[in-house]
Amino acid sequence: MRPYGWNRDGTIIDDEAGHLRYMADWIARGEPVLPLIDDLNDRGIQTVSGKPWRRSTIKQALLNPRIVGKRDKAGKLVDADNEPILDDDVWQKIRGIFADPERQKFIAPKDPKTRPLLAGGILRCECGGPMYGTSPQQKGARPAVYQCRSTGGEWCNRRSIVLDTADAEVTRRVLARIVDPRLREDLATAIAVSGMDADRKLIAQYESRQRALGKSFGDLEVDEVAFVAASQTLAENLEAASGRVRAREVLTDVPEPSVMQIASWWEAASMDARREVIDVLVRRIDVTSKVAGEPDRLRVDWRYWPK
Repeated sequence: MRPYGWNRDGTIIDDEAGHLRYMADWIARGEPVLPLIDDLNDRGIQTVSGKPWRRSTIKQALLNPRIVGKRDKAGKLVDADNEPILDDDVWQKIRGIFADPERQKFIAPKDPKTRPLLAGGILRCECGGPMYGTSPQQKGARPAVYQCRSTGGEWCNRRSIVLDTADAEVTRRVLARIVDPRLREDLATAIAVSGMDADRKLIAQYESRQRALGKSFGDLEVDEVAFVAASQTLAENLEAASGRVRAREVLTDVPEPSVMQIASWWEAASMDARREVIDVLVRRIDVTSKVAGEPDRLRVDWRYWPK
């Protein structure tokens, strides 16, 4: 598989290089990684394999010496056969940031027992900002909660919801969704093994057409109206094909719709595996205000696959 940002011949892919520079600028400013992950994924920017960005993939992409036109040879950096995307001084700054053990802002928030959180970053406040887990400040204090970390809106009330309550409700909703035979029928069509290669070819074709369209627009061969319309169609087709590929990768191990089987699978699955399933099924979960007589505060925006 080619590295993100370059064609196989080492030439730069302009839009991907732009995304790498955007990530690098974000990290170099000292901003936390979690909001960057949300930003990239909310805008539909995906890795080469069609998966959403994670801290590990961002770190891998930015710390690869290829990004400054170098490669590792016996522990030493030598010139590589590809065009650089970042300046060396920016790269060195980013390396220092990722290597700093004190930079706790680059680590996902965790509760007092340091267990991974299920719904962190998936839950959204009324202001649109992601909600992450916070721990009680002392023994006997109020329970851990998910709370909005946004600082951009004056009207945001830093909404919160009890962490265990939210995780339990998200789990209940997701398991009920997986057990639904109608959804499983749609998933069976979406993740048919026979279509994997076809979708990967489609992804490559759509990406190639996006680059060609961008060049045509830059060369004034198409007007802005036609460019925007074609770009939107290509983006939608690319998102659909990438979604099918990701659904296959994530959901092929999920058992058939038996409540007991799925409950057992969920209990045995790692937190990363559970998060992968949630990411495939859910676009976002909005947390509403407390209303008397309405204990349910979660509004789930489910993803759908073409039939």
